Amino acid sequence: MSRIVIHLCMLVLLLLPTLCPAGDTKPKRDDAAIEKVVAASIEAGAKQDWSEYANLVHPDSLDDYKNMWLPLLRAPSKEGGDKHADLLSLFDKAADLKSVIDLQPKEFFASSMKGMASQFREPKAMPLNVDAKIIGTVREGDEAAYVVVRTRTKNQGTEMTKVDVITLKRTGAEWKLRLPDVVRVMADTFKRTLQDGKPAEKRDGTDD
Repeated sequence: MSRIVIHLCMLVLLLLPTLCPAGDTKPKRDDAAIEKVVAASIEAGAKQDWSEYANLVHPDSLDDYKNMWLPLLRAPSKEGGDKHADLLSLFDKAADLKSVIDLQPKEFFASSMKGMASQFREPKAMPLNVDAKIIGTVREGDEAAYVVVRTRTKNQGTEMTKVDVITLKRTGAEWKLRLPDVVRVMADTFKRTLQDGKPAEKRDGTDD
């Protein structure tokens, strides 16, 4: 299975809306509010509502995400329209590169997530038995928090357990997500593919 498909699958599993707090964990200070943000992001991701997901992401993280793309978007293409078309295909309903560059960070993120998802052919539906749980929250001072999420997935007799740490940062009175590494890695993989001069191709989730 290709690396990009694996990353996308793990992102979807992480964002499944079956989250529930561990029964023996007592929230401390505003830990309940922090975990509520994580649960909301999981629900938005499961619905592929990337606009709502972006509302839960820290502004600095959204800025960093857009800045990661800007050098490629602004670089003059020596390959003409084909290269531009490949790049535009990674942004939902984008008319031209200038309109993409002019998007605000929230809209930029949502557009790119929808566009990248469109590069995957729909795999055959497979029943998944998913049990996800917030284990707890660890604080680092007053500005940073880390939420531990344990996900167990059973599929055709095979069980996989994955533990993820979701990072949040305070902005004013609110807590916002730092974008998960899997999102940035997936975007960076697409970006590097275009920088290397290879065309963007739809992927079907089969082994390369």
